[in-house]
Amino acid sequence: MNGFFKFSLWVVLAGLAIKLCGSTGFALTIAGGIAFLFATWFLGRMDIKEEREPDKFELNPKLYSVSSVDEPDKLLTEPELENAISVQVRYQKNLETLIGVLCFAAVICMAVSVYYFNGNMLAIFGLTGALLALLGKCNHKYANHKIAGYTLEMEKKRDLYLSLYPRPKLDLNNPESLKLFCSHFETLVEAEIAANIAKAIGVGFMIYPGDSMRMVCGSQYQEIIEKYYYNFRETLLDTVRNISNLQIIPAEQLPEPLDPVPPSPQVSESTERAAFTLKKFCSYWPTREEAATALAVRYHIIALACTGFNEMYYPNDSLSDIADDITELIIAIREQFEIDDPIKDAGKMDDKFTFADFVHYILKKQEKKKYENS
Repeated sequence: MNGFFKFSLWVVLAGLAIKLCGSTGFALTIAGGIAFLFATWFLGRMDIKEEREPDKFELNPKLYSVSSVDEPDKLLTEPELENAISVQVRYQKNLETLIGVLCFAAVICMAVSVYYFNGNMLAIFGLTGALLALLGKCNHKYANHKIAGYTLEMEKKRDLYLSLYPRPKLDLNNPESLKLFCSHFETLVEAEIAANIAKAIGVGFMIYPGDSMRMVCGSQYQEIIEKYYYNFRETLLDTVRNISNLQIIPAEQLPEPLDPVPPSPQVSESTERAAFTLKKFCSYWPTREEAATALAVRYHIIALACTGFNEMYYPNDSLSDIADDITELIIAIREQFEIDDPIKDAGKMDDKFTFADFVHYILKKQEKKKYENS
């Protein structure tokens, strides 16, 4: 909203320039606006600081094993406050959307005023835009203030709980502490993501998959998500799975395949798909190599469609049902898998061509290339 506020004030000046000085004043205002934009861009470029990714925590596979130890009966959760925050966030977004629509209408009116070279109307609509921008800024500050209050209350309840029910210390440099922490996650990949999140948060007490992220982070929540760009969800486990859902993972880091491999369920368009979990997804593939390839294809399908982030895909799914455009998918995977000229094969992939068929197609192409290069 800051940018739109400045733009609206400039429009007011342009309207006054038209009113007082005619076309000459308007031309000078335009030139001044362009000069201001260039100066702002130039100073911004000079002030850019190199962003540094946080150091990644690499988990030693020997320290990972699934434990039979259950989570504590009482987790760090506060459903009422979580719900109050969710309501506040929805209210903020809805009001921002409404203000955005009104701002867009104001811009159209500004353009019409310029077309008719009406300085009075241009100044009025510019002032309207500035007031809408101020309203948007006030809404944003008010909502953030309310959310910060709820978050601080959650932090106080967290500290009270930990004083009544002390937890083991979490020290990622201590093998025993790290092993206990990671043992609550189904796969090595999930455990490593969780360890990286725990390192970013920097808490000194043990956190469990079912703990609320806001309650764990407390007043640091907003600062942490802005600093590390984690796409946080309600709980630690939801956050870990949300991150792992969109990763291309090497075969050696995936869970061991099941023997026998469970049959893939039949899913129709009217059937709601199960939620994606890495362990469940990999269980439908006979080898780690097939699972890793399928996971990479799933990544590209989601990236192209921008939907289905949390949906499970099965080997027997028709490729045309889960991929919006097979040709685009082939182009997307061509560079990663180093497949030569695969676009001509897209026509052969009809409705009966399954997800598993596509995975086997990629593996055969790779095997053929290795043979030709040997």
